Amino acid sequence: MIRFKKSINNYTFMFRKTIDSIFSTKDIPVPKDEFERIIGQDHAIRMAKVAAKQRRHLLLVGPPGVGKSMIAKAISSTLPSPKEQIVILHNPSRPERPILKIERKNENNNTITKPTEIPPPYIALPIDVAEKLNVRCKNCGHYSAPNLDMCPKCSSKKRGSSYPFYESPKKKNYVIRPNINNEGEAINTLYFIDGEKVYKYEFKDIIPEDILRKIDSNNDRKVLVPFDRSMFVQVIAKTESELFGDVEHDPYGTHPELGTPHFSRVVAGAVHEAHEGVLFIDELSTLEPNIQRALLTAMQDKKYSIVAKNTTGTGAVVKVENVPCDFILIGAINILDLPNLHPALRSRINGYGYEVVLNTWMPITEENIYKTYQFVAQEIENDAKIPHFHISALYELINVSKKIAKRYDKVNGLTLRFRYLGGVVRAAGDLAVLDEEELVLARHVVEAEHIALPAEEQLKKVNGNWWKAVMSEYGYNDADNGEVR
Repeated sequence: MIRFKKSINNYTFMFRKTIDSIFSTKDIPVPKDEFERIIGQDHAIRMAKVAAKQRRHLLLVGPPGVGKSMIAKAISSTLPSPKEQIVILHNPSRPERPILKIERKNENNNTITKPTEIPPPYIALPIDVAEKLNVRCKNCGHYSAPNLDMCPKCSSKKRGSSYPFYESPKKKNYVIRPNINNEGEAINTLYFIDGEKVYKYEFKDIIPEDILRKIDSNNDRKVLVPFDRSMFVQVIAKTESELFGDVEHDPYGTHPELGTPHFSRVVAGAVHEAHEGVLFIDELSTLEPNIQRALLTAMQDKKYSIVAKNTTGTGAVVKVENVPCDFILIGAINILDLPNLHPALRSRINGYGYEVVLNTWMPITEENIYKTYQFVAQEIENDAKIPHFHISALYELINVSKKIAKRYDKVNGLTLRFRYLGGVVRAAGDLAVLDEEELVLARHVVEAEHIALPAEEQLKKVNGNWWKAVMSEYGYNDADNGEVR
């Protein structure tokens, strides 16, 4: 116990020395760790680290501007890189039911052989592959160069008339077939056309990127969710299409010349884009009840089918079933809106995660004063348009922080409503730029405090009473008993 007290005293002494040595925010290092940038929410940070490590859901409860989105981004920054890529393929037999394919990264199982050239007359190719690559005539069985549409022997179209009308003009330049090698291992064989040459590749797991770049894979393949993606997905519009995907309407349908194939019009939703990552939904309770129920289903099943939301469009018949969506849900909500959250969705979050109430203020200590200084340094770095703050400006900003805590939380402390404080920081920085000062000074913060006030507060300062100012604006007067002047 004595050692603990000594460590606290030493830490406080070191901390006081750090504050005394600050001349401006240039002297304050900005942490690289996303979690260390979050100020005054130690309990929430601990639970956020649990959520990241154990893949638990979080419901962050608190007013705007206290760091909810920062916590969600910090969680996503600690997650490993995606291991899966979601791809859909054209289904020749049923185009309205595209084929779902999950490609997985596996460095130890991604070996590929050197390409083997298959020279003319191409008879080393399997018959079905040769026909798909436009090498073998379906009518007479004669082999010829893939760039010839007509068979030189029987003068008929090599692809034959059995193909669907919309597919006949297309010529595939690659075919992938699953095989078993001599060791009994499952491998994939890629047959690829390059000019008049045909090459054969054998590989395990997924097609390497350098090979994909060589082939035109847009004809019958679409990557819905790529390997190279952000692990943080934020929902903005909160529509059903944005969350769960959609199938775009094409007025020309699948016309061979003008239309687009069914599979290429499938669009992933936010739940799919957040696969293996974080899905952040601010103001979670504003989602419509049916969307909240659908979100609950996606969380439970960890997969959600993509269908067209426009039931009268050309994509209404298209459906991609069981698209993966294994995400961590980080929901943000105001405490007054908790009753508007669907009980089943809230129960799901509680059962497989945590509800965390965020702080809105912190005690006035040297450590917390330094953390407020750190917040200013972070805002300067993020904004990249305002100069650093002189120590006198930092002193004045602490007074502003105390006023905000007094105004909104009725306490003697430092505010954690950093959206309001950040507005003062940027306004003071803009004023310093206008004055062509190298550093933000105390007078800039004093002026910025009044500039950054909400319109209602500005009216109260000018007129003494917000309601009186509004009534005056519309031509009413107390002495007139509500009558227009």
